[in-house]
Amino acid sequence: MPGSLREQWYTCKTKNCKCQDEQMPKKHGPYQQLSFTVDAKSSTLIIKEEDVELVREQIKNYKTYKKLNMELIKEYLNLTRIDGVKNRD
Repeated sequence: MPGSLREQWYTCKTKNCKCQDEQMPKKHGPYQQLSFTVDAKSSTLIIKEEDVELVREQIKNYKTYKKLNMELIKEYLNLTRIDGVKNRD
């Protein structure tokens, strides 16, 4: 899972809601929001509380994947510098 999680609090548009109070507003939340970018498009998702730990683990796994993938790319480029372009399927 790409992205990052953060805690969000919201105000709604409902007239006379506690979140609209001018003196002591009580926003709705907290909600866990996942922010991510895929195909150069940014987006967000609200994550259910029972899914937060799983999403955190998925984010951690994605970061590990990206790191390992970059190491593989660097090694491939190093081999190409040494040996030239070969069929490396």
